[in-house]
Amino acid sequence: MAVVAFGYVTLASIFVLIAPIDTTIAGDSVLSGDVFEWQWVRLFSPLINTYAFIFLVGGAVYSAMYARQSDQEQQRLGNILIAVGALLPGIGGSFSRAGATEVLYMTEFIGIILIYLGYRLNISEPGPSTSTEQPASTATPAG
Repeated sequence: MAVVAFGYVTLASIFVLIAPIDTTIAGDSVLSGDVFEWQWVRLFSPLINTYAFIFLVGGAVYSAMYARQSDQEQQRLGNILIAVGALLPGIGGSFSRAGATEVLYMTEFIGIILIYLGYRLNISEPGPSTSTEQPASTATPAG
């Protein structure tokens, strides 16, 4: 699937790069896809964005749901932060389509911070366990 996605994104990128731009409607401060004379090039993004959403947010939610042991609470929180961080740019994109483009930049910024914090939680060592059982390696043999 990675090969297919790479080919798809490469093809979409080529069409976006060669698409004619109507500079008369291009604003100085607000980005918009309306400047493309080939409006059909905008149809490439929903497929790849949906694919990315399913695997990033879905994978993080799935991992958080199955981190049930007490020593995995840190990973659960990390995966929740990743899922929320990945959702924020989509929310900002909705605001952008409604005319509030500035919200997109803030949600992207906050989203990447949450993804990074989630990553840091997932790679760090878990805190001490609340279990009172001794690990098998330190138990004294009966004898």
